[in-house]
Amino acid sequence: MVSVERFISMAWELDLTICSLITEHTPEGYLDVCRDQAKSRGIDVFNLNFNDYESPLAAFAAEENRELVATLEGCRRKTLVIFEWADALTPLECNETFWLRSLVNNSNVIGLVVVFLVTNEGKVKLFQDSEGAFYRDCVDLN
Repeated sequence: MVSVERFISMAWELDLTICSLITEHTPEGYLDVCRDQAKSRGIDVFNLNFNDYESPLAAFAAEENRELVATLEGCRRKTLVIFEWADALTPLECNETFWLRSLVNNSNVIGLVVVFLVTNEGKVKLFQDSEGAFYRDCVDLN
């Protein structure tokens, strides 16, 4: 498990744009400490919990997430985005997942680090399935 201190201090230096955490293996409070440490270093932090919405489309279209979407479309400073319960993005027919990948890998995005909190099964579907949007495109934090 990568310590919070190591992750926050090195993620931008190492260009760790896409990271994953397995829910079952992530200590309680880990994400809270990540958010606090990032903010204390002047890093912008966004959090989106997909369990709060009926679908990924509803999550990204929600008024309260407009600034997050604008940041994904053109990030220009150090920013940490945490997607909790990101298993919602695993279905292959989820267009928002492929849209998200295009934004995260866009050359207009500078300084963005995205953490996907997923179950072990979700990690396999999202990052290890050769047809998945983020196939082989992530750093495991645990």
